[in-house]
Amino acid sequence: MRTEDLIDVALGNMSADLVVKGGKLVNVHTAEIYPADVAIKGDRIAFVGRADHAIGKETVVIDAKRKYLTPGLIEAHQHVAGSHLSMGEFAKSVLPHGTTAIATDFYEIGAVAGIAGIKFCLDRLRETPLKVVFVIPMPALYQNEPFGHTGTLNIEHMKQMLEWPECYGLNEAFAPRVLEKDPEMLELIQMTKEKGKVVVGHASEIRGKNLQAWLGYVGSTNDHECVSAEEAVEKARLGIRILLREGSAASDLVRVIKAVTEYKADPRCFAFCTDEQDPLQLVRIGHSDYKIRLAISAGVNPITAIQMGSLNAAECYKIDSVLGSIAPGKIADILLVDSLREFKVDTVLASGKVVARGGKFIAKLKALEYPESMYGTVNLQRNVEPKDFEIKARKDTEEVKVRVIGATDGDLITEERVATLKVRSGVIQPGLDQDVLKIAVLERHKASGEIGKGFIQGFGIKEGAIGSTFNPHNEDLVVLGTNDADMSLAANKCAEMGGGFIAVKGGRVLAQLELPLFGLLSDDPLEKVAEKLAKVYRAIKEMGCEFGGPFTTLGFMCLPVIIGRLKICCEGVVDVWKGKLVDVIIG
Repeated sequence: MRTEDLIDVALGNMSADLVVKGGKLVNVHTAEIYPADVAIKGDRIAFVGRADHAIGKETVVIDAKRKYLTPGLIEAHQHVAGSHLSMGEFAKSVLPHGTTAIATDFYEIGAVAGIAGIKFCLDRLRETPLKVVFVIPMPALYQNEPFGHTGTLNIEHMKQMLEWPECYGLNEAFAPRVLEKDPEMLELIQMTKEKGKVVVGHASEIRGKNLQAWLGYVGSTNDHECVSAEEAVEKARLGIRILLREGSAASDLVRVIKAVTEYKADPRCFAFCTDEQDPLQLVRIGHSDYKIRLAISAGVNPITAIQMGSLNAAECYKIDSVLGSIAPGKIADILLVDSLREFKVDTVLASGKVVARGGKFIAKLKALEYPESMYGTVNLQRNVEPKDFEIKARKDTEEVKVRVIGATDGDLITEERVATLKVRSGVIQPGLDQDVLKIAVLERHKASGEIGKGFIQGFGIKEGAIGSTFNPHNEDLVVLGTNDADMSLAANKCAEMGGGFIAVKGGRVLAQLELPLFGLLSDDPLEKVAEKLAKVYRAIKEMGCEFGGPFTTLGFMCLPVIIGRLKICCEGVVDVWKGKLVDVIIG
């Protein structure tokens, strides 16, 4: 298609390739709903209104009577490896839910496989109908420094990616790094701004003077780390666009949306994001469509919610000239929806092609083979033994006070708690009556043999252990459990299968999900991944854990930087805001 063809279609001198006829247009520019057809030429919208003049003999006509026409939805911030799906399967899973574009950074892939892994996954995702707004992954550059780094990415890699034509900016300008005047962070932000690209923010628990000092250097940005309406209002007043987060680990939308519904902040300052979402949640509740429904149920006008999910998100990334609304010249990403309040997506057009209908992906994707280098990335120095998980105290001690990581379902921020635990033969025992379990992180990239050990409260497991190779930012192997024997079994089996999720009890494996690609992704179809993960979740629930996304929450217990308070890594327990390792035993 030539761009000038859009002129001829609009004027009636040329037939459209496709016309969506008889729908009710949701205009996100004017917050109106009115009857309109949409004429499409190639991948672009040529005309909006009564489009009989654009219909020729070869024109495909889609009957949209009794349907609402909305723009395709834009996921404003998601780390795709948290879906544990291959790139093709991820696209197939979100497009039927109306998500036609996603901003992402592939940081987890970068932490394991460097720039080559990022480029491979970016190229594969771009081969699907899902549009990719790529932003360079600051989490992969810094990882858990000073508490560990896989050595896969450096600043030269970041500069190289910033030059890629498919790069839209820099992801996650961590406020603490900016406030510390970290030279690499400042340089990359400056380069991004000079190129006219977007700086994506990350201001977890940053308020007051620190917030304004951070913003002064970063400039125009957005932030997905708000956990209260008050925090969102403070940031929005400074011109920061707020990304309302709703995912498997952090469920903030209903709390933070009160900034709009109760504090009356302008909703044009708000968009939606996921951050992390596991495949089971994708199957059960949806993706961007779920956030629209959730916002509406929380009191947001349906048209306003659709604005947040489309135009507002497009403006965050300076792509509103081509995406985010239904208007001439825009890419033809269009949803046909039965009811705005229920927001069940019937048909999805991406770039002018029908790619999903009735909740099913119907487009064709080419088969994909992954290189051998993407397998076999879980490298332990040796098989671990139960004694490797022992946390020692003096042999003449009967009980000790210990620091405990306080975990909460749906929250990335932890508490520092204190528990008194019994000591047997110099070894500190978990306090199951207090829901105090052991947690350990094993370095899995360089086979260093490092194991960080500590205690955690909140998961509710009464027996057995669980293991995972997914955790920001280093993607090490983490196990949590009630006893050392099951923890060692979980760790060894997880390594043996090349990474994934596992639940064990009484010396046997109850359920597992293999994630052999980078130790993060499955090479199976979505349905099979969801089925296996459901079995693992059922096993964990039977063990006593009621968390909605137990592995996503577990992963963030292992992030010893950026998001407070007490976390763990392969070097030990870390007080995030003090920036130092702390003893498990108090006193």
